[in-house]
Amino acid sequence: MKARERFLAAPAQAAERERSESEHRAESRSEAVQTTQESFASLLDGLDWQGSQLARDDAFEAFSSDYVARVEIDGDSRLIESSVPLRARNDDGKLEAVDLTLERQADGTIEPVNPAVPLELPRALEDGIDVGKGTGEITITPADAAGATTAATVDGVAALWASTSTDTDFLAAPVPQGGLETFTQLRSPAAPEISKLHVTSEHGDIALVPSPQGEVFVNRDGVRIGRFAPAWAVDAQGTPVEVRTTVQDDSIVLEVKHRDADLAYPILVDPIYEDWFNGGRRWDQGSTAGLRDGTWQYTENPAGWYPHDTRCVSGVNCGGTGDGFYIYTYANVGYNPAAGHIAEYYYTVHEWNSRTTYIPRVDYWQKNFWWGAGANFWTINGIFAPSYGNWTGYQLNGQHQDSNNSQYVAVQSGNNINTVPAAAGKQAVWGAFPNGTSHPAAAALSLGASIVYLDDPEDPTINVSHSAPAPSGWVRDYTDRISFNASDPGLGIKAFNVFYGNKVWTSNQPTTDGGACAGGKGRPCYTYRDGYFDLNAQALGSGTHAIGVCAYDALGKSGATGCKSTRTVKIDRTPPVVELSGDLYDAQDTGSMVDPFDLKVLATDAHSGVTSEEIRIGGQVQTPVFDSGCSCWSFRYKGGVGPTTVSVVVRDAVGNEWSSSWNVDVLDPKDEGEDEQQFNTDRSAPAPETPSAITESDYCQDTGGVCTEAPPALPEGRSGSGTQGFGWGMSDPSVEFMDRPEFTSLGLKKVRIIVPWDLLALAKPQDLVALGLTRPSLPSRSRSCPKINGNGATRTFNLPFYGQYDGDGEYGKPSYNHSLRGYAAWLNKARAAGYEVMVAFNRTEFRSAYCYLPTTAEYRTAVGAFVDAFPWIKDYAAWNEPDHKFEPTSPFYSKIRGTSSTAGLYRAGQFWRILKSELCTTCRVTAGEFSGKIDTRGGAGSGLQRYIDGTRSSGKLPPLRWSYHAYAQADARPSVANEVGNTRTKIANFIASTTYVKQGSPTIVPELWLTEQGGRVHVYREKQGNSMSDAIARTGQAATNLFDLISIFPSITRLYWYDLESVPEGAVRFNGAAPTPYPFDSALLNPDGTARPAYTKFKACVVSNIC
Repeated sequence: MKARERFLAAPAQAAERERSESEHRAESRSEAVQTTQESFASLLDGLDWQGSQLARDDAFEAFSSDYVARVEIDGDSRLIESSVPLRARNDDGKLEAVDLTLERQADGTIEPVNPAVPLELPRALEDGIDVGKGTGEITITPADAAGATTAATVDGVAALWASTSTDTDFLAAPVPQGGLETFTQLRSPAAPEISKLHVTSEHGDIALVPSPQGEVFVNRDGVRIGRFAPAWAVDAQGTPVEVRTTVQDDSIVLEVKHRDADLAYPILVDPIYEDWFNGGRRWDQGSTAGLRDGTWQYTENPAGWYPHDTRCVSGVNCGGTGDGFYIYTYANVGYNPAAGHIAEYYYTVHEWNSRTTYIPRVDYWQKNFWWGAGANFWTINGIFAPSYGNWTGYQLNGQHQDSNNSQYVAVQSGNNINTVPAAAGKQAVWGAFPNGTSHPAAAALSLGASIVYLDDPEDPTINVSHSAPAPSGWVRDYTDRISFNASDPGLGIKAFNVFYGNKVWTSNQPTTDGGACAGGKGRPCYTYRDGYFDLNAQALGSGTHAIGVCAYDALGKSGATGCKSTRTVKIDRTPPVVELSGDLYDAQDTGSMVDPFDLKVLATDAHSGVTSEEIRIGGQVQTPVFDSGCSCWSFRYKGGVGPTTVSVVVRDAVGNEWSSSWNVDVLDPKDEGEDEQQFNTDRSAPAPETPSAITESDYCQDTGGVCTEAPPALPEGRSGSGTQGFGWGMSDPSVEFMDRPEFTSLGLKKVRIIVPWDLLALAKPQDLVALGLTRPSLPSRSRSCPKINGNGATRTFNLPFYGQYDGDGEYGKPSYNHSLRGYAAWLNKARAAGYEVMVAFNRTEFRSAYCYLPTTAEYRTAVGAFVDAFPWIKDYAAWNEPDHKFEPTSPFYSKIRGTSSTAGLYRAGQFWRILKSELCTTCRVTAGEFSGKIDTRGGAGSGLQRYIDGTRSSGKLPPLRWSYHAYAQADARPSVANEVGNTRTKIANFIASTTYVKQGSPTIVPELWLTEQGGRVHVYREKQGNSMSDAIARTGQAATNLFDLISIFPSITRLYWYDLESVPEGAVRFNGAAPTPYPFDSALLNPDGTARPAYTKFKACVVSNIC
């Protein structure tokens, strides 16, 4: 009698079986979980795949393929090659480590962290288990699911729903190949002997096709998309239990005759589903040449005596594996194998007899053994050293275990363990051989998956040479070919890196079929590789650059012999940095100045140094003197009146040159007053019929009809079509645009960004600390705002939501990453580049609070903190597009809040007054910033009038600087009757409605800044049905329309184009939101960086004054 039979016949085991018939009746969910943990602990341990353990330990350092990766184990790097995927795409489409650890989601469902194939385990079992994706997705639902409890997790590897039927539970667990393993747990004889699994799909008709071996194939529309492996069952004492599998319509029927058997409860019934459609691993063809790329091979001696396969077909030993390695023996057919008749799967190191690569460790997942009565087999699982004919002694989970009698046996008779050096281990082996010569009973063993660890003892060795001599000192030009070769006798050369300055060039090396090598057996790396890299000064850029080359093996090792630092090169391709100041420089903006004047030139060069400065006025070289007070060159000049040209050229030691020139008209001092009079005449207001201007007597009623504040000086008006001295700018939320040559070549000096009003109030604590700022304290009361659909329901929330910036931003462009640190990076980069920054405040970036309209006190506190944090910013808009539907200041939200439709616009006017008169009195603060939705004729009760009313303060002047977004004017089509004229009339009305009439003084026409402009491609596409090419072509007309506005209305003194580069139609937003078919697009460049007609015209106007 075998040890297993003696074990079951013992009185204690018999008593345990009798006791188990009633011990687990009517258990709660928590009790059912405990029963599973106590009765099938080893099975649950086996479900915890080693790849998940590596992912949880954050052991993955790099992936070479889906099956090969570099991991860190106990401080050492190892290359691993797996028989199942080590990585898969996550929900965002990014490749990450496969991690089957179960996590409960917010909606109560349970999902693996990152499975090979999507799997969702429902909270309520009757909702069904969804496995797969797309047209390969199916839903598995037990027939008695409606009565089950909600799901619980068991040790993070399985989900359990208790009481699907009397004393019956249902469990499900993911498997690494892609799919899931299901279990029905029978806790007493009262549990049913028949259970059903319904299989359905939303993507087509499902057909369940049984096979004689007990498996069930899943076909959809004639295509095989998956397979249920032959079901098996085992009781609490490890005794196999027969399962009969049939198909009935859309259901798999599992029949277990347990009531009249002598069994220990609970019993687990286990069919496993393999997803072939999404997993892409069709091991059903019976291939025994190896799994995936031939990395595992099969052998037996003598041949033909051991049935074997890469899927379970025996029906007796399929637990927890599905696809894998299977070996069987025949029963009662006259087969009496002798000792030494071996059947095994094995993995051999690539070119093992010539390479130094070895196997320090191998992990076997889901090892299962079953011997029939009378069989006596030994199992083999370890690492073999062919050169020694012996084993290295590394076996996972002890040595080699017969699961029926729990006896540990040697690997092979006569072989000693732990006597062979680990570095000699070249084969990982899994198999069996008989002990003795008479084995009439069947035997079976299976392995679900394996991970083989690889290493080698040495680092690569590299040689490097240069085609050019090493330069001495600073140079402007440099060309060199760096040649290199490297060898590694073990894992081979996987990559070269050439380091030059702070840049890296990487060359990944090929494998034998030309693709990139991974380092394992499937895609080995060559032991010798060479190459070269051409380097020049343009690639290096300015600075001091250390140059070196490293070779890496498949483990990422380079070591002391794999890297060489060869030389240092000093490149200067950057012109000196020059800062100009003085009367003559300021004349660039005005176009004219009064003689005499001065000019200061501060020139620095961080590399080779400044060697010369040359200043010319009217072609004549000037002689400046060095001013130690400013460490700059300066001079004062008086040379007569009239037009003249100023040029400044500064050079460094290697010939880089900075230059600038501009034209000025030097005026005689006696003419200055006459020009001022002309200024007033040019800026007289247009006189449309309907609009009425802002009068002093009406605006300052509270001070007796007199505005006591003195009017500020406004820039000169313009006449004709000239744009000399006009304020051009760019409004773009991305920080990258400032580096684009398409932008820098425009020579613009002004940039604009939109910032949430509560940026500092909601900032992450670490951002405040990093920037040395303090959080402004907002009142702690709860806030509420209506839903956007206007049904009256409200959402209530409490500030602060520190760091919760979850807004959409620009489609696909999270350039300033919606944090204080991100916005500060944009602002500080613009400042460092010398741009004049304009900031427009906007709604919060906390999406749930988009509709919240701050009080004046909250605005004063939060915006005041921003102004204090960035005191160098002098241009502001109090609120961006207050008339736009989705702004909390708009009539839309005002109505939903139950207030008058213009209440929000009144509040926006108050924001202007607070910012202009309290927070930044010396700043240029524009009023309005309207999107074009507002009625520009104004008048009593209108939105524009209510905005103006909000700007009132005792004795203070009305706004004398306004901003407007004239998109409709840019989009006007000359071919459509009256469209151009009507849109121009709207601008004329706006200018007339904001004109200020002061008693006894000349009428003042305020400045008008067009702070967001461009041709709206998305409007031409979505609302007017243009093709993309026609829509892009129309951007040129949009630019012409805007230049016409500038020519017609002299009070327009600035224009900011929005923005530089567009995003593709249908682009996914950066926060993962659904794609937008027609994202907002008024950009100058196409998504691929090519120029649109608008860019060509804009550049001609800005750079060459050809408008």
